[in-house]
Amino acid sequence: MLGQHTAKTGQNFEPAAGDRFCAQTAEQPWLVNALCDRACFKNPPWRNRSRSITADAILAAREVLIRVRAVHLDQLADKLQEERVQRVVEPLLRGAVGFDFSPHDYECVRDLGLSARQDEIRIANPIYAEVIPHDLTFVTQKCLASRPRGT
Repeated sequence: MLGQHTAKTGQNFEPAAGDRFCAQTAEQPWLVNALCDRACFKNPPWRNRSRSITADAILAAREVLIRVRAVHLDQLADKLQEERVQRVVEPLLRGAVGFDFSPHDYECVRDLGLSARQDEIRIANPIYAEVIPHDLTFVTQKCLASRPRGT
């Protein structure tokens, strides 16, 4: 996809930027598109096609994408409320050694793109790894933040 952008616009990506794209998205199509859109089209300095997209531009785009709660990430939060998804995701986040979920639970999580498709069971990419714990603990965080000190 990055090559298509370069071919169409003439704008290059620094090698480190391409590496950052792959590392952050694990090539999940929606994330690649959203990150590219944010970095190349919605970030004023990089609308200038003579400027190469840098790794820092990718990180900045990543942070904005997470902060603005893009639709896909919002839908992801909704899926995290499903018990079968929680049975897989919560032990992954805790770093559990043993897992107690069915193959069907895992297939659901994998099909949603939440789990990497490799042999190792893990969260699919760093963006999801940051968003998922926040979403699962959002209510708790808000309740703790609203409690007066000393109570």
